[in-house]
Amino acid sequence: MRFAKFGYRLSLLAACGLLLPAPAWAEDVAGPPGRTAGDRTLDVMLDANGTLSGTVVDPQNQPVAGATIWLAAGGDQRASALSDRAGEFRFTALRGGIFRIATGDQTTLCRVWTATAAPPGARPSVLLVLGGGEPVATRGQTPIPSYFRSDAFLIGAVIAGAIAIPIAIHNFRNDQPSGS
Repeated sequence: MRFAKFGYRLSLLAACGLLLPAPAWAEDVAGPPGRTAGDRTLDVMLDANGTLSGTVVDPQNQPVAGATIWLAAGGDQRASALSDRAGEFRFTALRGGIFRIATGDQTTLCRVWTATAAPPGARPSVLLVLGGGEPVATRGQTPIPSYFRSDAFLIGAVIAGAIAIPIAIHNFRNDQPSGS
């Protein structure tokens, strides 16, 4: 009887763990106030001097001069820069890490690598599109078809099946008439 109560409490605790949201274990990288990152993370390579470079363009791919670009890491704004006439900007004396780069309505989360540690797919610079319209992804608004293809739906279906099948088997056995 004692083990049954323990098993019941343990399963109740597990069910609560599934229903409650999990904490975010990753470091929160905050950018300028009022901005959130889209669903994109870029691998970007620093040059040999530790400079991160990029370009700001409008939706027609024309350079934007005078745009303010913010660089943030670890919840702190590290630096800001203005784009030149060609739309280019630079942040110097950086080391590798995770940075949020923002301008206007465009925010990009970047994994910044040193020249020697960068993966083969790392880009040499960042491209920010100012006034690009709708963000790529909005948190909390997953379309229904995407939900059915997600891991959360699959895990929920497996758990529901693991609960429903034994109950159905138990109820089926109890409904059979006993033979005399």
